Amino acid sequence: MELEIEWAPILALIANFIAGGFFAMLVVQVLKRVTWPNWGKIALSLAVSLVVGLAVAYLAGDFGAAAEDRVITAEELIAISGATFAGATAFYKTYFSGTAWMQRLGEWWVRTP
Repeated sequence: MELEIEWAPILALIANFIAGGFFAMLVVQVLKRVTWPNWGKIALSLAVSLVVGLAVAYLAGDFGAAAEDRVITAEELIAISGATFAGATAFYKTYFSGTAWMQRLGEWWVRTP
């Protein structure tokens, strides 16, 4: 029995991890407030990951008009959101956590008039 692998969904998840994760990380950093509790920051991260993941999947033609109105399944939604959340967390923790410009980005709302 030969195992046949479909590479398109795997490559889409990798692209979502990289592009979507980086974008989601920046959006969360701009929207969150320093005074929020950790659960609030995590909830925002998950919500942004869901929206960004869906946007990336839609633009890639995984569902909607480009995919002949194919409906996205719950499994795909969880995979897309999870990949985006993992990508955002990985980018932040690996490259940006504790950097001065990321801290300034997170505190922009305090400095604006």
